[in-house]
Amino acid sequence: MIKIGPSIIAGDFSKLKENLKKAEKSKVDFLHVDIMDGVFVKNITFGPMIVEAISKLTKIPLYVHLMIVEPLRYIKEFSEIKGVELISFHYEATEKVSKTIKEIKKNNKKTGIAINPETPWEYIKKFLKSVDEVLVMSVHPGFSGQKFISHVLGKIEKLKEYKLKNKLNFEIAVDGGLNKETIPIALKSGAETLCIGSYFFKDKKSANFLNSIKNVR
Repeated sequence: MIKIGPSIIAGDFSKLKENLKKAEKSKVDFLHVDIMDGVFVKNITFGPMIVEAISKLTKIPLYVHLMIVEPLRYIKEFSEIKGVELISFHYEATEKVSKTIKEIKKNNKKTGIAINPETPWEYIKKFLKSVDEVLVMSVHPGFSGQKFISHVLGKIEKLKEYKLKNKLNFEIAVDGGLNKETIPIALKSGAETLCIGSYFFKDKKSANFLNSIKNVR
């Protein structure tokens, strides 16, 4: 079954409660929460305090996506927030990939490793037995509303092929530029988890479409 999670930063933060109600009504599987530090990416969002506040407003599981340098420093803080189920970090943001994976697992959270559009999937091959999710960025990280980068489709296909061949359990997630046109091609390439931003919050017909593809295998 396909998992769907709206990216909370793509919504209007002055209407946070309304956005969360829409997510709950749509019966999404998780909320994708982007943490940006202004260093690894140019934008800045928020930290553990705001994530904790969000967690108090909903029972939807939170998937925290760390777009920050040296993510190892903040694993414990985010792990202590009730409702956080998965923490992903960028391969490109640290030289301590194995240690970061171990720290997330030590704190009893699911582990995700994210890669930018230009990063070959082979760079993370040796970590695939240890993670629960590979987050393939289909836009350049840092800003919502970007156009889907189609060359990542080949990367998704290769990841799916490698996963099946080696009988691994990680989920293939895609983040960025997903809408009615790009979701079907991402699924066809092997995507299993969809992190959806602007399309979810700004298109009034998105809920019906997303509901229709939930049971795609």
